[in-house]
Amino acid sequence: MFTQTGNFMSAGDDEQPSDDGTSCYSPQRITFYAAVAEVNEAQRMQSGAAAGALVAGFAATYADSTVSKLAATGFAAAMGLVIADIETDRTRIAAVTDSFDSLVACRSNEAQQINDDYKNRRLEREAAEEKLATLRRLLAQDIQVAQGTNAILKERNNAFKLSTQQIEAEAPPPATTNEATQRKEQVQKADAAIQTNQKVLSQQTASIEEAEALANSPEEFELSLWMPATTVVAALSGY
Repeated sequence: MFTQTGNFMSAGDDEQPSDDGTSCYSPQRITFYAAVAEVNEAQRMQSGAAAGALVAGFAATYADSTVSKLAATGFAAAMGLVIADIETDRTRIAAVTDSFDSLVACRSNEAQQINDDYKNRRLEREAAEEKLATLRRLLAQDIQVAQGTNAILKERNNAFKLSTQQIEAEAPPPATTNEATQRKEQVQKADAAIQTNQKVLSQQTASIEEAEALANSPEEFELSLWMPATTVVAALSGY
């Protein structure tokens, strides 16, 4: 099941995909969707809505929830919770990126294997084209899910930044010089962690864009033997 996230798709409550009949299903695709599921669960728990719903409003929701606890918990505890969420999300970002890259590499290798089988006459042209069409469709779906998850993770990082700003603004003045110093150190730690997440999210975005370019490249799925190049391009131009 997939839900709309802006212009993208994200996995729904039943995040684990059904067996797609390719060699990349296990473990690559299962691992990728498990990483996506963890992001969706965090979003659902902290927003009270489906992971793909109202992504653009999550920053305000998260910040309001964090600031509402400030009086009861104090500055250090409130900021500490945000920092913990930032660091946990960094692990989630890495898991999504690494598993997605592994899945895309597997798709590429499988396409090459199909081409080799066709070249060595182990597959007829019709069967090879059908297999490549399946790979293109699955890769397009995986890219959409990656884009949706990337959008969620970026909005979560925006939420962390807004929360640190609002905690600073809403907290009562520090009682001592030592407390003021500790607050400054916490804010610096949060800001550094947010910037790190922004960097790795930018790398994740670049990885997704590379996969999209790969999916749209007819050369990646070309059946070079016995078939004119113009015929290959025409056959592989659409999903």
